[in-house]
Amino acid sequence: MRVKTKKIILIIVIIFAVIIFISIGVFLLMQQAAKSMGIGSGKVEDYDTRIEIWETVAGNSDRSKLDDMNIDYGNKNTLFATITFADKIVNSHYEDAEREIDTFTYLYEIKGGYENETYTDVPYLIPYLVDDSDSAVIVIPGGGFGYKSMDGNNSEGKDIAATLNKNGISAFVLHYRTNPYEYPISYLDLQRAVRYLRFHADEFHISPEKNKLDRIQCGRQRNRNFHQYNPRRRFFPRGLCSR
Repeated sequence: MRVKTKKIILIIVIIFAVIIFISIGVFLLMQQAAKSMGIGSGKVEDYDTRIEIWETVAGNSDRSKLDDMNIDYGNKNTLFATITFADKIVNSHYEDAEREIDTFTYLYEIKGGYENETYTDVPYLIPYLVDDSDSAVIVIPGGGFGYKSMDGNNSEGKDIAATLNKNGISAFVLHYRTNPYEYPISYLDLQRAVRYLRFHADEFHISPEKNKLDRIQCGRQRNRNFHQYNPRRRFFPRGLCSR
């Protein structure tokens, strides 16, 4: 009887050990997946050096974003929301994944402190300058339209800028407006960033002919559309932001 009891206890211990082992493995895999997406938990690197590119931010208002978002308030796990977000944005239309994307944006961007709860966010550039360089690149971090990978992580922001700096090129990392802002807000921010740097070219010692765009993930979409579809289109409301 004692031998049987010991066997049962041993089996139970083994089962618990396997469950714990699998749980740790799943957790580590989820963390690695989040890291590969540029998901972090820190502040925006070099935030204190930011340059606000608008005098009056077009498209902003005091309305709450939450009124326009389809958020699952029962999901309070940012890591789980991240994995769900990553899964849903692959081969899915936005409408099909609206709840998952909005929930992730809410937990990571808004609750994380990278964006406001109202439509009052102020886009900015973080400069990484090289002495005696007249070339510059605007780095557009990606994020699948739901966030910016520069928020809490350097892989698509400061790290890209550092590589450019090593090659003698100044870099400006753009923090632009994303979900739940709608078209053409993000393009407006990109257009404004280009216009701002061209206007202040002398201040940053930039040649207007050597001002380029670089992009990662959803930033790639911004860049491609900016060049292919909107090279001459003016998104600015008339009379707003003359420089």
